[in-house]
Amino acid sequence: MTTADGRVAVTYNGEIYNAQELRAELMAEGVPFHSRCDTEVLLNAYAQWGEERSLDRLYGMFSFAIWDTRAVPQGGKPRLFAAVDHVGMKPLYWHCERGTLTLSSTADALRACVDQRLLPEALGLCHVLSLGYCPAPSSVWRGVYKLAPGELLRWSPGEALPETRSWWTPPSESSSATSVADACAHFSHLFPLVLKQHLASDVPVSLLLSAGLDSSTIACCLAEQNERTACVTLALNGEHDESRIAAEAARALGMPHIVARLSVPDIDLVMHEVGVAFDEPQGFGALLTMMKAAEAARSCGKVVLSGDGGDEAFGGYTWHRAPDQSTSCFVRDHLHNVMPRFTPAEAKQLLGPLEPTYDESEYSSWLDSADRASLPPVRRRQRLDWRGFCAGSIVPKLDRATMAYGLELRAPFLDRRILDWAMALPMMPDEMKIVSSKPVLREFLNTRAMQPVLTRPKQGFSLRLGRADLFTSMLDSLSDTRLCRDGLLCARWRDCVGPAAPNREGRAFMLRMLAEWWEVRA
Repeated sequence: MTTADGRVAVTYNGEIYNAQELRAELMAEGVPFHSRCDTEVLLNAYAQWGEERSLDRLYGMFSFAIWDTRAVPQGGKPRLFAAVDHVGMKPLYWHCERGTLTLSSTADALRACVDQRLLPEALGLCHVLSLGYCPAPSSVWRGVYKLAPGELLRWSPGEALPETRSWWTPPSESSSATSVADACAHFSHLFPLVLKQHLASDVPVSLLLSAGLDSSTIACCLAEQNERTACVTLALNGEHDESRIAAEAARALGMPHIVARLSVPDIDLVMHEVGVAFDEPQGFGALLTMMKAAEAARSCGKVVLSGDGGDEAFGGYTWHRAPDQSTSCFVRDHLHNVMPRFTPAEAKQLLGPLEPTYDESEYSSWLDSADRASLPPVRRRQRLDWRGFCAGSIVPKLDRATMAYGLELRAPFLDRRILDWAMALPMMPDEMKIVSSKPVLREFLNTRAMQPVLTRPKQGFSLRLGRADLFTSMLDSLSDTRLCRDGLLCARWRDCVGPAAPNREGRAFMLRMLAEWWEVRA
């Protein structure tokens, strides 16, 4: 889309939730509109307000690139301005070579545009084995980079490399809340307003409903707004199945409920689907459950809500409440607590044929700039997760799995207005300390009599099938994959996944997912 004079053009992926409010403001300033789409709002906001102000006013999930030639008639150069949203929900990859910049929403598409023969990046793959993902600005392909959450990019033709920098970071100051009740009152006002904007759609909107606090909070708010949204729950075998409690909640709120089941015979097929859908390899068990949930939700329409982000906003992960480790190795220790996989030395050994340079410094130094030692430990860990686990694992899981089924996922808890407020809540010595997970959401649900959800132990969305033989079979089949045959994995890879290896199941899953990813792209 271009402006009326043709001098500014935009290509864009995502959703601007406050587009109609911005449209009204721009029209009041005399800016004409010819459509109701949010793409035109984004374009006109940039043309009218410039880079910084327009970005600050956007609430949504997006990646975009704007080509601005307004300076050319005066002898200036055209400028490219690009950005991703504050959590990186919508990705943006770039490659710059010989004065040419190439941009894409996926690494696969970028490779197709640049050179299909691009080689895997040893550093990126070492990150995958040790962290479970490759963090920005690196990617798993040599010469291909991606914007980190809340980053922008500027470039003009002929420049060797683009300029990148942050346009948003999490808050470092405390809000004015004085108690859980006070914070809950503010949340009860703010969250329904945000959620209402996330419901704006020309097609039906469904909800991924678990038996957890986050999606149950969304369901309660939907019911209070008289939205009878179809709810989709993924059922697993055994004690980790949460479909019964989710069904009770949906029934109590008067919402239709659909159950999808993931069982052992499905695993190989879903693993292959993940390998196809994910442009970069991941080692998080929730990829499989997310793919199956997305497949089920697609039968309800093209837009789905998710409770993801509640842990990021309200400090709900188990590692957020770990004993304080105020040491010089805080960042490294945090990364290990979040997703323990292979040590840096083991990752280097496993990828020995690629001759990687990888050690404890490479493992964690990329996250040092996001750390704020002056913050309370929980807030400090939340900030690290925003730049690390959330950007590296959570949002790619949501985006790639749902887009594979032509489904748009919206996560209200990851809205910038929610994060700006929730991540600044003071950690008071009495009520607000994290004795139990997410006290604000617990208070919200307690006033709405959602007791089955409140009394249920916390569990994540990862794959839990209770079958040790499943992970053994993952290892047994690894030797026959192209990952081994092509020489990316060293011949002695079994040394790192022996019976005495820590977190052996997670390691087996990581190697199998890497193998599936490479099988598609080799």
